[in-house]
Amino acid sequence: MKTTLLAALLLSSSAFAGDAKSEITTQARAWAAACNAHDVAKIVTLYDAEPKFIYAFMGQEGSGKAALEGFWKQSFQMTPDIAVTLQSYDVVQTSPNTAMGMGFWEDTFTGPDGKKITAQVQTSEVYVKVNGQWKIRVDHASFVPPPQPSK
Repeated sequence: MKTTLLAALLLSSSAFAGDAKSEITTQARAWAAACNAHDVAKIVTLYDAEPKFIYAFMGQEGSGKAALEGFWKQSFQMTPDIAVTLQSYDVVQTSPNTAMGMGFWEDTFTGPDGKKITAQVQTSEVYVKVNGQWKIRVDHASFVPPPQPSK
């Protein structure tokens, strides 16, 4: 009896997590498409009503959709040719209505000196399910440090 119950729980949680992973990974790709289109309005729709964000490489953090919108407008003005590419994404569902996403991205843009920059970026997001859709509640991104020379 215990073995059957344990097996049922394991199978249901595996299917449960798989659905969240697929849905959230699809949303991460939608986020990338909106970012590459510089569609601030679309980006903001992917967040819940009171998002919080921390973008460590820019020294930016804030909360609320107005602050998020302001950040992205400023970011696109500063880096008008930015392009983001999702390299990999993983999802851990923590409850029926919450999940954690973790991604590796590659961002390319022109720096202030006119040279092309390619940056590896790590992200972590907390998602909540709102009216049947996954929305980002907390968004964190930071650059992956380049390899350090050996001493």
